Amino acid sequence: MLTLWLSSMLWVSTAGTAEALVPARLERGLELVYRGDLLEETARPGVRYARRYRVEYRFLVLDLLPHGAELAALTIIKPVEDASNPVPSHEIGSAVRLERLAFGADGQLQRLPIVPYAAPRVPVVDPLADGQPLPPLPLDRFATLDAGPFPELPQGSAQPGQSWTIREPHRPERVWKIVGAESLRGVRCFRLDGRQQTADWDQPHPQASEWPWQRLDYVWVSPSNGFASRLLRQIERRDPATGQMASRVTLQLELESRLQYRGTLFDDRLQELRALFQFIEALDRWLPQTGRIGTRPFDILLAKIADHQKNAPATPYREALKPILQKAELARRGETPTTLLSGEPVGSITPLTLGRPAPDLEILEPGNPVPFRLSHCQGKPVVLIYVRPTSGTVDAVLAFGQKLQNLHGQAVRVVAFVTEGDGTTGLRLKVQHRLGYAVLPGQAAAILHGVEQTPLIVVLDHRGVVRQSVLGWGQQTAEQIQQALEACLRPAARL
Repeated sequence: MLTLWLSSMLWVSTAGTAEALVPARLERGLELVYRGDLLEETARPGVRYARRYRVEYRFLVLDLLPHGAELAALTIIKPVEDASNPVPSHEIGSAVRLERLAFGADGQLQRLPIVPYAAPRVPVVDPLADGQPLPPLPLDRFATLDAGPFPELPQGSAQPGQSWTIREPHRPERVWKIVGAESLRGVRCFRLDGRQQTADWDQPHPQASEWPWQRLDYVWVSPSNGFASRLLRQIERRDPATGQMASRVTLQLELESRLQYRGTLFDDRLQELRALFQFIEALDRWLPQTGRIGTRPFDILLAKIADHQKNAPATPYREALKPILQKAELARRGETPTTLLSGEPVGSITPLTLGRPAPDLEILEPGNPVPFRLSHCQGKPVVLIYVRPTSGTVDAVLAFGQKLQNLHGQAVRVVAFVTEGDGTTGLRLKVQHRLGYAVLPGQAAAILHGVEQTPLIVVLDHRGVVRQSVLGWGQQTAEQIQQALEACLRPAARL
């Protein structure tokens, strides 16, 4: 797909290009608006779909720092409901995320903590000292925080024809190269090509536990400003057994607006963003205490939000109020969301540990008004299954869970958590495999339980204590789980 699209470009040339590419030049009040399309594809036996989204990235420079700039970043991703999307858009859901970022002198973006803004604001000596790296891009779905419009450059500057390497924790190196210059809507741009892939991408191993993947980036950057004018990215995973595409995410973005706001127009945006950051900070502070602090804090917050909506001038960033309102209203009813607005889990991450109780969690299953709560399963052994829907072992692992449920009936509870996909992915798998046990959205469960790799099968005894935990799949896995489950079912185990 990308190869065909790129081959339609009219001109690429490295001749006579003396300019150097340097990190983006930012000014207070500068707003960059990117819009485009995103396509998620899955192609496995029995599971084939393509889902389209409209994407908007909005970056506003709030202030200049001694060694960079402070930005607000708003991401809006909305599904397109058409013949290619079998699931209605209201069931897929939209993604809205507001973040506070720092742009360093090296051109790298970092996440900054959401802090309440005082009036007048107390200056911070060096906000970059509190910066954290952005989370890695997902391999099989869209990202709600993306640094793509700000290209990864080597220290200093880059020249046409130059290559450089970016290191990413726990992933292969990403190699970039300036391949030449192109005219894009009458503006001279450098085109940067990036490639990142696993060592087995070209020769997948049929028995590999992890699927090979490749990420390709094509970024057009004007040397006059240093940020992207166009971005095209594709992340693809292959089924190691067949060598064929298993999932693919394609993103196309265009810079649609580049304006610098001053005076009232900038002040309105700044006032709205500071209010939003205050709402986020307060809500993320109170959510872990839902059910213990009563409804008053959430009533006060909702009243402040209503006052802001009524009296403050509306800006494009008001879209970020939607998730704030949703979580605040849930909390006022005494329901604890699984994640904060920052994306972090509500409560601390507690890895599943042999001999210790599994941390409790609550998850809403699509179509079921009663949430699943792990602590309600106590009284009988429980088998927890964490799977990726596009994994080569998902069919066998889910079938094993059904085998255990058939064998032990009501004496055992089997629950599967799908760690990728949207809220309907588990339901589709349950119908496809004719499963008689719950298959739940599992992103939050994986975070709270510290699950980083799948498939993972865990056995809890009748008190909710972890008695076995096996990563991977094979005959030995099944035997270990069956032995642990049988031990939990013995009468002596209940004393």
